[in-house]
Amino acid sequence: MNGNLNFSGVRHFWQIHDILSTDNTPDKCEWDALFNTPGYQVLVESEYSVELLKNLLLIALKPSRKADVKRIKKQYQLNMIKHYQNVSANREMLIKYEKKLKTGNYLHDAIKLCLEYLPIKEVNGTPPICFLYFDNDARGYSPIVIDLLAIKNLGDQLYYFIAHEAHHYYRNRDAIYDYDNVPDEYKKLVRVLNQIQMEGIADCIDKPQQIKTNSDSIKKYLNLVREAPDYLALLEATVIDLYRQLILPDIAGSILNDRLPWSGHPIGYYMSQVILSAGKKVSMVNSCYNCFDFFELYNQAADGGSYRFNKEFIAALRRIEKDLFS
Repeated sequence: MNGNLNFSGVRHFWQIHDILSTDNTPDKCEWDALFNTPGYQVLVESEYSVELLKNLLLIALKPSRKADVKRIKKQYQLNMIKHYQNVSANREMLIKYEKKLKTGNYLHDAIKLCLEYLPIKEVNGTPPICFLYFDNDARGYSPIVIDLLAIKNLGDQLYYFIAHEAHHYYRNRDAIYDYDNVPDEYKKLVRVLNQIQMEGIADCIDKPQQIKTNSDSIKKYLNLVREAPDYLALLEATVIDLYRQLILPDIAGSILNDRLPWSGHPIGYYMSQVILSAGKKVSMVNSCYNCFDFFELYNQAADGGSYRFNKEFIAALRRIEKDLFS
């Protein structure tokens, strides 16, 4: 079951690492070798620029550039720099862990977990998974991208972590709408709606296990889950303003995207837990390919103790769906 794993990004990362750590700079061919690996290639196509990743690697690993960290203002970039430095400090451990991953049979169990929240009973083979180093995280792209240090830190949470990302892979592969292919002015709004549903369902796979750890990170997550009704109120008001033509789509999207915590994870988890508590798991799973259905299903499940959208909001969402995808 592990034949679909790719470690070329890890291998080329260490080659870049060794050049930078001696205070030299990789040439074009050496950089290209890194960014042409499947994992880094999909990161660049989907999220980060080559120049950004190069700069962060230079600051993190090249001695003469380390003082430049003072010029970095964005927290996620500072986090990535620190992550690269942690990777460097744990090289021996990570090399051993890589060997363990290559021989382990963990994907079978991960796929079984994933299927509990998909409206399909089986899959042929496993999704392509690329291991590399970029941040303490993973991405459910095609191929799936997983940071090796991130999963080493998870310990026995590995199965759940991979199952979460595999859910993204299969759900996005079979989604009934192409959420990326929408007019530019709607991209941020559609991203928000899609992220909330996608992460909300996938978090049902791994977050119950993480909650048991009571880590500082999960405490922050749960605080954001408790605050989710505040965001849902903002979402409702903003979408209704759009529906009434009081604001433009790009403004609505920017408002909601800029305020969306943790890429939608805690908002979606709050909603999915309301749905599950109402005994509507089957409906949630069967409609996982349509983010608009998720919001209407949540509203059907919401009781007196949960935030409930008004009818105009649901009508507005369905109008957006019809305008963009019919």
